[in-house]
Amino acid sequence: MIGGAYAEGYDFTASVKTTKGKYGSQKTTYTVNVGLDDNGIFWWDGEGWLTEKDAKSAVKAMSNDDKAEFAWLDLEFDGVATKYNNKEYYKNKWVWCYTFKFYEVDEDCYRVPSSAKLKGIVSMDGCCGIWEFVSYDFGTTILADDVAAEGVSEITHPLLYRINGVSLGKANKVEVTGTFGDTSYDGTTIGTFAYAGQGDFDVKADYIKSISGNLVGILENPDCESCCDYDTEAVVFECYDDEDFLTVLQDQPEGTAAFGTFSLKYNKKYTSL
Repeated sequence: MIGGAYAEGYDFTASVKTTKGKYGSQKTTYTVNVGLDDNGIFWWDGEGWLTEKDAKSAVKAMSNDDKAEFAWLDLEFDGVATKYNNKEYYKNKWVWCYTFKFYEVDEDCYRVPSSAKLKGIVSMDGCCGIWEFVSYDFGTTILADDVAAEGVSEITHPLLYRINGVSLGKANKVEVTGTFGDTSYDGTTIGTFAYAGQGDFDVKADYIKSISGNLVGILENPDCESCCDYDTEAVVFECYDDEDFLTVLQDQPEGTAAFGTFSLKYNKKYTSL
């Protein structure tokens, strides 16, 4: 730990691509094509109009909201087809009996691409000993909330080699891979990162001077902050394969992707020898 014997201290900085919450509205226009149902019943007859002309006139006179209600509720419209999804063969070609459009305006907090700066302090109990996060950026912490509250998270370094020399006295570079964070608190991977990098080694003083490289992991869910109200979690959609590729609203997403570069630089003020 920083302040203890033989501990080197380092400034940790990272620049990552991730997401943030943005509140706004988006307009979506839908096209509804109607024809016959699977039993050969015309859409206007199936919906209770006496003639096709009456049906077209009625729909044309509808407000946008009425068209939307008619499409979603009466026609079971799903954005692709309706229960009247069979074309009519007319004048030597297949045609829809009628086509109309409506639009919907959705307002919510949603995710957009963004970037973030992550900061922290790392201690090393010797090059090959325990590495720990002992401080972090409260604005955008890379650690899960309860791990960050304790202020300490172990950093693994299963691959850590000195390189760039045929003898130990000339091996003044390092390469390293590992992870940091803690997945034990709720079983998710929020706040856990994998990293890999290379850096410089001080042969005479026997410590790592710096490391830089790449990292990838998961940050907490983004949201839209509110003053004097509860923050709104950003809308996200999950893909799954069920005959076709579909998207569904995921009510409780687990984190947002983050990837970028990092650096560790020795800082004498954190170090006690």
